[in-house]
Amino acid sequence: MQTIEKDFSAVTQKLGYGEVASKAGVSYQAVSNFAAEPRPGHKYRVRLRILDVVIASAESRVSQLRAEADQLEKQITGLKEWKTEFGK
Repeated sequence: MQTIEKDFSAVTQKLGYGEVASKAGVSYQAVSNFAAEPRPGHKYRVRLRILDVVIASAESRVSQLRAEADQLEKQITGLKEWKTEFGK
């Protein structure tokens, strides 16, 4: 469980406490406290809202990065083809 807690803290910090707080409808302090100590002790509904936002935001970011990687691969392929044209 400790690895999951560290992952949660890292992902939450990467997404930004303010963004997560805004989307979850909770305070910045609630997010930062939960990220620092992701164990029971925070209100159940607040924890669920924060977790829902972190998961959805992380999934969205992964999709965005995949799209960017696909676009970059297309550009690289184009550059390789262009490079071979110089040799002709």
